[in-house]
Amino acid sequence: MDLSPKISIIIPVYNSPYLEECIKSCYGQSIGRNLIEIIIVNDASNNYTKKELIELENRYDIQIIHLAQNSGPANARNIGMQSAKGNYITFLDSDDMMKSDKLEKQCNFLSNNNDIDI
Repeated sequence: MDLSPKISIIIPVYNSPYLEECIKSCYGQSIGRNLIEIIIVNDASNNYTKKELIELENRYDIQIIHLAQNSGPANARNIGMQSAKGNYITFLDSDDMMKSDKLEKQCNFLSNNNDIDI
C-alpha cells in the first residue's frame, strides 16, 4: 500500500501576512488531509514570517524549507518540487486560498482525461 501523499502543494513565501489562512484552505480540501502534503518555501523573508512559520509548523503537519537568500518565487517553487513526494504537484501563493473542492475537481478531471500530459 502506497502511503505517500497524492498531491504536493508548494507554497513560496516572502513576508506574507496570510500564512495560516492559506494553510487552512489546503487542509480544508474535500479530498482529505491524508492525500496532501504542504511544502512551504520561505524565500528569505525579512520580517516576522520565519517566526510565524516555526509556530505554524508546531500546529500543522507542514514541511518548511528556509532559504538563506531571496531568489524569487520561481526558484522557491523549484526547490519545493525537489522535496515533493506526491503524484501531482500544485502551486499556491501564500496570499491565496483554495476553494474546498479545487483539488478534487482537478484530480477528477485528470483521472477522466488520460490523454492529457502535463
